[in-house]
Amino acid sequence: MQKFYIVLSMLLLILVAVFAVSNNDIVSVNLFGLAQLKSTLAVMILVCFVSGAFLMAIFDLGKNIRAWKKIRTLEAQLKKAEEEMERNKAALKRQDEPRSVGWTENGGFKGGN
Repeated sequence: MQKFYIVLSMLLLILVAVFAVSNNDIVSVNLFGLAQLKSTLAVMILVCFVSGAFLMAIFDLGKNIRAWKKIRTLEAQLKKAEEEMERNKAALKRQDEPRSVGWTENGGFKGGN
């Protein structure tokens, strides 16, 4: 599935690059009245595309950090559960061991404990 997203991203990047190169007119962009930039439309399109990809990566990073924390918590819980399972197996094995019951060499009775 991840390969699909990589291929899709590459196709989108190629599409944006072809669109940007085919529009090479000079444009003027007003930044909220604070500044005015003049550049080719291709550069503006690529800057907007890269800026959007960067912002999406930042937002995705927060989700990934939460997922990594959850994974660490679940791995710790799994380790504890596996350790408990091994202790229980050992205890069960000790219970299943045969116990010798009967008469001893001295003529006394030996119990099962």
